[in-house]
Amino acid sequence: MPLTLREAMAQVETMHRSMNVPPFTADLIGLMARQILSSDSNGTILAGTSRAIYLRSAAGEMSWLAPGDVPMHRRGIRVPVSLPRPPRDSAYRVADGVLQLGSAVSIELGQARVWEPQRFARSAERSETEICGPDQLQMLPSPRGFGAYLPLLLEYGSGTPFPPWAPRGDRAIDSAYPAMCGVASACRQQDLAALLKHAECLVGLGEGMTPSGDDYLGGVLFGLAMLREAGARLEWCSPDSLAPFLTASGARTNLISAALLGDHAEGHASETLHRFAFAFLMDRSLEAIHRAAYDLIQIGHSTGWDLLTGAWTAMALVPSGAGTARS
Repeated sequence: MPLTLREAMAQVETMHRSMNVPPFTADLIGLMARQILSSDSNGTILAGTSRAIYLRSAAGEMSWLAPGDVPMHRRGIRVPVSLPRPPRDSAYRVADGVLQLGSAVSIELGQARVWEPQRFARSAERSETEICGPDQLQMLPSPRGFGAYLPLLLEYGSGTPFPPWAPRGDRAIDSAYPAMCGVASACRQQDLAALLKHAECLVGLGEGMTPSGDDYLGGVLFGLAMLREAGARLEWCSPDSLAPFLTASGARTNLISAALLGDHAEGHASETLHRFAFAFLMDRSLEAIHRAAYDLIQIGHSTGWDLLTGAWTAMALVPSGAGTARS
């Protein structure tokens, strides 16, 4: 029986794809990425770098493709090989479990395992003091970005005042010192209004795909979320109380960084930051903390350092038994 015109066109399209579109297969996909890239979904390619291809769905949600050495995230899709970089603003679509990036790349999603981070198991046997008490980090390599503040934060955590800042030539980092001190002090004082006032000075501060100020704040907000997940009482800083700040921040930084800042506030981060939080709050051995911190600081030029410093600020400085919100 001869083929209909539609059947013939479908066969030609299939042959064209098999001959001209390199086939790739994702082996791991974050839970949110799986939801965003559901069947018949579509969107545009937001940006492409040597390390990731960022996608924006028609509904405005972001996900990305990255090779295996990039830490997993709920928005991430891991493809074991390097991908050709498709043109920015070109379209993508998902059909029959296959992600098509423009006309250049085809990626099979159906066989990918869903990735989720290790979550804290609340335990009545752990007191809040055990969960929230500060720990010291072992020596790490020479810090970058907001990591330059970490030695001073360690001193502040031990009870000494913040010393005057000696400029280091990085304009963004030098200018951020007063706001960073304010955020750290607000964490210790459990003062949400002060924390957000100083945080406003840091949104969008710095350069790159995720500015250092955003990464540091993301670390702080993630640290607070992990304290709540581990059972700490943080009535003074509920997720709902952060919503207006996060909405306003979206207009002051780029789309990718804004999405990650919101994720951090909800307790969703890269696999390496989750491991650091678990080691810091639950494992609590210096060896485990150092190993997780070392893996974390490998992310980006200074992103890992910024996240580490922010997470330490919250997880070490917020006292146990946090009280009600201040007026």
